[in-house]
Amino acid sequence: MDNQDSLLYQLQDILNGKDFSALAPFREPKRWLNMKSSEKELLARLFIQHGQDLLPHNEVKAKELFNMAIKIAGENSHLFFLLGKAYLSVEPTETLVAAALELLNHALKLSPKDFEVWIAIAETLVLQGSITADCDSYLQAKWFCEKASTLLPEQQPSAQAAFYFLWGKILFLVGRDSEEAADFMAAKEKFHKAEALGCTDSSFFAEWGDLYSDIALLITREEYYYEAIRCYRRSLQEGNDTADCWFSLGLCYYYLYIPEDSADLKNRDEYFDSAVLCFDNSFKAGSTHNLLWCKWGHLLYEKGKREGLTDLLEECIEKFERASREDPSNFTILFYWAGAEMLLGTVLERIDLLRDAERRFLMCLELQAEKEEVWCLLGNCSYEIGRYFGSTAHYHEAINRFQAGLAINKSSFALWHGMGLVQSSIGETTNDLSMLQKASQCYENSIECGGGLVLQCWNDWGINLMKVAEITHDQDVIEAAIEKFECAIELERSWDPDSESDAELMYNYGCALDSLGEFSGEASCYEKAIQLLTKVVQADPSHLHARYNLAVALAHLGELVIDVECFTRAIDQFEQLIQLDPEDEMAWMEYGAALLTLAMLVHDPIVPQKSEHYFQEAEAKLMHAISLGYVQAYYPLACLYALQNHYDIAMFYMHKAKSCNVLPTVEDMMHDEWLDTLRATEEFQEFIGSLWTPEA
Repeated sequence: MDNQDSLLYQLQDILNGKDFSALAPFREPKRWLNMKSSEKELLARLFIQHGQDLLPHNEVKAKELFNMAIKIAGENSHLFFLLGKAYLSVEPTETLVAAALELLNHALKLSPKDFEVWIAIAETLVLQGSITADCDSYLQAKWFCEKASTLLPEQQPSAQAAFYFLWGKILFLVGRDSEEAADFMAAKEKFHKAEALGCTDSSFFAEWGDLYSDIALLITREEYYYEAIRCYRRSLQEGNDTADCWFSLGLCYYYLYIPEDSADLKNRDEYFDSAVLCFDNSFKAGSTHNLLWCKWGHLLYEKGKREGLTDLLEECIEKFERASREDPSNFTILFYWAGAEMLLGTVLERIDLLRDAERRFLMCLELQAEKEEVWCLLGNCSYEIGRYFGSTAHYHEAINRFQAGLAINKSSFALWHGMGLVQSSIGETTNDLSMLQKASQCYENSIECGGGLVLQCWNDWGINLMKVAEITHDQDVIEAAIEKFECAIELERSWDPDSESDAELMYNYGCALDSLGEFSGEASCYEKAIQLLTKVVQADPSHLHARYNLAVALAHLGELVIDVECFTRAIDQFEQLIQLDPEDEMAWMEYGAALLTLAMLVHDPIVPQKSEHYFQEAEAKLMHAISLGYVQAYYPLACLYALQNHYDIAMFYMHKAKSCNVLPTVEDMMHDEWLDTLRATEEFQEFIGSLWTPEA
């Protein structure tokens, strides 16, 4: 072996052992004079390797070694390529990336058909774009890929697959900046080619999943979420069991559960469950991303809000609290956190949660005072506080907040709806017809501004009109209320023709039909009301209001058509009702009134025993209502004693009813058939005479 051969082996041993201290003698340019080109190239590679190792700790010495490598090897394309890659081997900075690009471009100048160099430049430009946030770097990278594609036929399939992966990634980045669907679709085409060529890299499928997810967000087409899910699952299968991959997969299910179309909420629970599982796996895999807590909290918020699930609302509050630790002034966190506290405070009747929600909504306004949505929810929060305290002052504060929102956007159906709710509550509390009429106008505005696609807007308008009808005794108004409930039902059917109507809606509709029956005297109104309320009770046996109104509607129908069976059914409902709620004084009174009517229906002078039992039961029920403090039972009790010819006791309860201001009108008493015999008495005539005033 001659000296030259021994030098080559010596340099190779240094490279293999990375004993860079042995390079000291070779720093002298005199040592390079008699070296062969292969030895110079190997020595230059050693200086590059040594410099690469020093680069993170001593950039100045590293550059000295890089310059020495250039002096040794001269215009060598491959060494310039290695130098460029060396600058990219450490934590990248804008300066280092720029230096790498300069060296790689020089390598390309020396070897214009070197496919590997073209790819390296494109990759480096992507890195530069990520550091500088300048899309021009991505556009340049796109140009380099287009030029490199002419060399593609000469490459191995694996290299072709990697190239299409890179090209697709670059087009994806360009699309994110341009928000043009065409760029995303071009990227999709390249990813497809990479897969066809056998690309199975886990990062490839993760990037492809990101692309599909972005397309789905851009053009709101759910099928792209399904494609993204396929890609993320494949990435996990290929070993990418990371927090980011689980989180990205969870986001797909999150967006599928929370669609743009708020009416389309059916059959999405599987997406909710999958999203929760993915977010949980992301957390277990070590995610520290604040966005995880934000999205997880919002997911729980939406389901908790839709279905009234307090456990989910409590859990989502915990998620938002964790998110706020890192970002206490984040508008989105504060907004949904407050929303969850308001909902939970409303359901649990906890004023502390309502106050916390109000405080957070005010913090949101400090950040973004022009957000109408914040004013809307702040108004709703004041409304709920007003309901908690029974305070019209808080109701008026809610009105001020809704008006502040409307000053920003007069076309917000949610703000008009909120105004309607508050004014309706004030009207009901104060028996103020004008306020109820203002509420109806607000509901009409809400419908015109888009609330016609929201079931609750129609439902609340109908309820408000029922309150108006209670004051005005106007059949047209109750018919208008029924029309609103029917619009809501038609809206539900447009979403899902086979689904049962919302229980609250059926309940309100049934009550309105019962009221219409009282106005019109038509049995069909009562029959339809009974049908609707029966469905509600069957679906929820603990729905006390529905059971009460079902019993009342049965009694009304029984009285109209003189049907003992209707009263028997009504009594059965009243009996179940007082077992569920023994403190319901209204149920006790109506129960007694129904028994009293039934006693009259079955009364037979020849066989008085038929009715005597019902009279006794009616008396007991009415007395129990009075014992619970329900003074409205005085008048039907007076009627009961009048029917039994106990006139002294009847007049005693007449006077009690008068003292409590719970008598019906004089006209009603003069036509009440239950008082036919009592009216003939001198004491009653004096009593009614004392009431006969212009006001009466």
